[in-house]
Amino acid sequence: MPPVIDDERCTLCGLCIEYCPGDVLAFEATAGGERVGIPYADECWHCSACVFDCPEEAIRIVMPYAML
Repeated sequence: MPPVIDDERCTLCGLCIEYCPGDVLAFEATAGGERVGIPYADECWHCSACVFDCPEEAIRIVMPYAML
């Protein structure tokens, strides 16, 4: 499962993009402006670097029960 980003809490600081070792996250254009997207979700290592580096606690990783 890729990271889940809460767009309402995200301030677009870009720290998650900068520190992701797998380069999974990127800014993407939307109709309302810009957001942090996950264009390479299959490459996610589930390392939680994005979760720990987000100052707004806007990212979480939800692991399916089978992966625990």
